[in-house]
Amino acid sequence: MTTIRQLIQTSPARANELFAKLVDTSETAVKTSEKLFAELKDELELFASLEEQHLFPVLRKHKDLKDFVREALNDNKATRKLLTELDHTPKDSEEFAARVAELRRVFQQHVRDDKKELLPAVLKALSDEEADTVVERIEAGKAEIEEAKRAEAKRERERAEAERARIEVAQRAEAEERRAAARQQREEAKRVQQAAETVVNTTWAVPRATQQAGRQRERWLGAASAQPRKWRSARLIRSQRRLVQLACAPNI
Repeated sequence: MTTIRQLIQTSPARANELFAKLVDTSETAVKTSEKLFAELKDELELFASLEEQHLFPVLRKHKDLKDFVREALNDNKATRKLLTELDHTPKDSEEFAARVAELRRVFQQHVRDDKKELLPAVLKALSDEEADTVVERIEAGKAEIEEAKRAEAKRERERAEAERARIEVAQRAEAEERRAAARQQREEAKRVQQAAETVVNTTWAVPRATQQAGRQRERWLGAASAQPRKWRSARLIRSQRRLVQLACAPNI
């Protein structure tokens, strides 16, 4: 089981790691700075809240520790004030880097005070039972908060997946609408073309029929005019033959 000494000495480790990463992040890496700062803010708030909820109430019962509690509360107040200011500071500005450095200095001084002054006083004033109770409550509080974070992360993933699914469905529906509209346009264009061809065919059908009728009439008229000439030629030939026969006949 974790002891009160281990708890006080190791609790700041995660915050110190995030401070180091944030300080080393370039001003141009805004997204990275925002992400690291959000994680640092959660870690520092967790650190302060667990102290205030589970450690300080026990320490207040001991007169010798009230001054330590008051100083620790002031440190937490200063930390929260700097976090609020950093929240509203552009992450790519020199001001942000300066305030991060100040927050780091305040936090590390708080950690040093805890190790050099608070821890010896706690070990001296608290019984083993009280110390174990504080550790159990703080660890239970951490576990509860971590579980809440995991649950929220799961809900966020589910919301993101549902949103992606909704977008995909909407995109498929939109694509199908576009395809249906394209099919309708093609069909409409085909109907218009067919109607135009019908009009054209109907328009030219009457002149063609008239032309054909005219040509047929001309053929009929030509045939009719040719037949009398043939008859006349035949009569003329018969008449000539008759005259020849008469001329060659002996005189009676």
